[in-house]
Amino acid sequence: MAEKRSGAFQKLGLRDSIVESMDEMGIKNPTSIQNLVMPKIIEGGDVMFASETGSGKTLAFLSSAVERMKRNEVGGKRKTWPRLPFIFFIFA
Repeated sequence: MAEKRSGAFQKLGLRDSIVESMDEMGIKNPTSIQNLVMPKIIEGGDVMFASETGSGKTLAFLSSAVERMKRNEVGGKRKTWPRLPFIFFIFA
């Protein structure tokens, strides 16, 4: 029997296809850092965050960045500048 999703990732702003992929990997609920930063990243806000190893920072950033890019597609093609999301990251 499949485990029911809480819908928490959808509430943060991720589309169903991303959430379903995460669900297939066993990722069911967001961590505290994901709850905090994902909506801000998806909406295009300036975000800088730090958290302990294993807290879900990479997933927070990448899944939100993919969501933002998907929102900027028109007819399967990305919009052109200046509507493209600008995403810059440094992993140290």
